[in-house]
Amino acid sequence: MRRPNWEKRTYLAIGFGILAVFLLFILLSNKDGVPFLERTNEPQLVISTGSIKEGDFLSKILTSHSVPDPLINQIQKAFFKAYNKKHIISGDAYEILTSTSGLFKKFIYKERGNTRYYDVVRSSEGVFASHAYEKQTVWVEEVIRGRVAENMYKSLLSSGLNLNLVGNLMEEVGDNIFAWKIDFFTEQRLGDEFAILLERGWVVGENQPTNNIHVLAAYYKGSGTRTKENYAIRFQAQDAGKHDYFDLNGEALRKEFLRAPFTHKGFRISSRFNRNRFHPILRTYRPHHGTDYACSRGTRIVSVGNGTVVFAGWKGGYGNCIDIRHSQKFRSRYGHLSKISVKVGQKVAQGQGIGFSGSTGMSSGPHLHFEMHVDGVQRDFLRLNFSSAKSVSSKDQSDFNLVKNELLARLFPGSPHATERKEDPKSN
Repeated sequence: MRRPNWEKRTYLAIGFGILAVFLLFILLSNKDGVPFLERTNEPQLVISTGSIKEGDFLSKILTSHSVPDPLINQIQKAFFKAYNKKHIISGDAYEILTSTSGLFKKFIYKERGNTRYYDVVRSSEGVFASHAYEKQTVWVEEVIRGRVAENMYKSLLSSGLNLNLVGNLMEEVGDNIFAWKIDFFTEQRLGDEFAILLERGWVVGENQPTNNIHVLAAYYKGSGTRTKENYAIRFQAQDAGKHDYFDLNGEALRKEFLRAPFTHKGFRISSRFNRNRFHPILRTYRPHHGTDYACSRGTRIVSVGNGTVVFAGWKGGYGNCIDIRHSQKFRSRYGHLSKISVKVGQKVAQGQGIGFSGSTGMSSGPHLHFEMHVDGVQRDFLRLNFSSAKSVSSKDQSDFNLVKNELLARLFPGSPHATERKEDPKSN
């Protein structure tokens, strides 16, 4: 018996319906251009992480992670709307999120303290948007102490502290606090002692410490330092705009000039001020009116003091050279640079980057030639003593003594280690 036509049409309709549903399922399951039947168990997001190195810039990082060129400009434009600095900073961290097919999803930039971060997100419509975030933190006090094995930096690392925290500690203690009293590149010795009283930020609700710190007091006892026992007390006078660091007598640690034209990167003194030095290239004896610091090419050079750039360019045997006038009395010179980062007439601050080391001009290898001119005459910088910043006034002395004794009691708990001591005035 033949089936009615309507029944055949019904079966055909059901068959086409099942086929259509199956094809629709395949279509909806097609993610990032990978059909359902060909998909694997790969995660839907690929997260690439890294940290900013000296000389890195955003487009270079994005290119190294295969972000397409047409997107890089859009990502940069969005990022710098939220990130209010001109350049990304060495030591900060980043994450780049892409799909398994390589489609860019998000860029995350984390500042070294781990409490402030930024992102650039690409929407499904291809629009880029940026955001800035700040985690809430509380300050928790702690003491870090130890002995120098090779140098303070490596001793801190070997104690289990993370790299970014150690970098922050050395930047504060070495570059901002004791920089005027201790040359951490040449004066550290095996067995030197150090202790640091600090506040460290902890993220609220996460029970997690950050790398953000406030140094409250510090101590360094060195056999090769100008002062054997060095103290730093953080104090802010009532009428002062900000805090500063002082020794036990209330004398400011900050001086007119830094002890060396570097941050805490490695270098060594390869040649000192000498009025009759054998020149390695000219092969003759002639005066060496400066200090040579051997360091790897590209090491960041900083100004030793506040001043104005009066020369920036090529200067004969000095190669790429910078001269900075600090006052009518003092002028500093930085020679053999690979790159100059300042211009004539520019105002620079103490510790500000001005260029990078190299081997230009009459040079036998990468190093910095540094000179200090006093009243127009080249002088041995390593033997000069410079005046301090403003010390604690007589009206603030009692407040300072109270703060000093409280901080020292917390730095050396249970010990009158320093409360009755006075620093040797001859060593200032």
